[in-house]
Amino acid sequence: MEEVEKLCDRLELASLQGLNEILTSSTKEVGKAALEKQIEEVNEQMRKEKEEADAWMRQASKKAEKSTGGSGSGSKNWSEGDLQLLIKSVNLFPAGTNSKWEVIANYMNIRSSSDIKRTAKDVMGKAKSLQKLDLHQKDDINKKANMAWPLRLTVQPLQNDLKVPAQISPLGPQKSRSY
Repeated sequence: MEEVEKLCDRLELASLQGLNEILTSSTKEVGKAALEKQIEEVNEQMRKEKEEADAWMRQASKKAEKSTGGSGSGSKNWSEGDLQLLIKSVNLFPAGTNSKWEVIANYMNIRSSSDIKRTAKDVMGKAKSLQKLDLHQKDDINKKANMAWPLRLTVQPLQNDLKVPAQISPLGPQKSRSY
């Protein structure tokens, strides 16, 4: 079923209509062979696109490393995961955040899988060098970062120890009156 969804997402209308004609007008074996051939072609196309994106990511990180000069204690060895974490943290802490680059560096040092401690200067330099990349490379890096860090929602259980007064009045607690 996944493969059929891939076909629907990736093929153009004319290709889907042609595949549908083959499936309806031919024998079961011929239809199955045509379907498997289309699935292989789509999978091959997706594999090539992934390889190109990986190559661009490597090229972008090399360009970014060259543009920062490779100096400083933490400017080298930016792994793909660290780059993705940097992009996420820059989006998480927008402009106007107090001591933004220190906050991002601390966030990365806590959450990074590498043992390299980043300084605010290293983080800011890398972010600036990534901004200098061309638009297509930026889009690829952003897509990879967003795919690698899916949104995780957690539900917090309600606490039953909250006490709510029986009567709430805008004038405050009311004493009971007897007449």
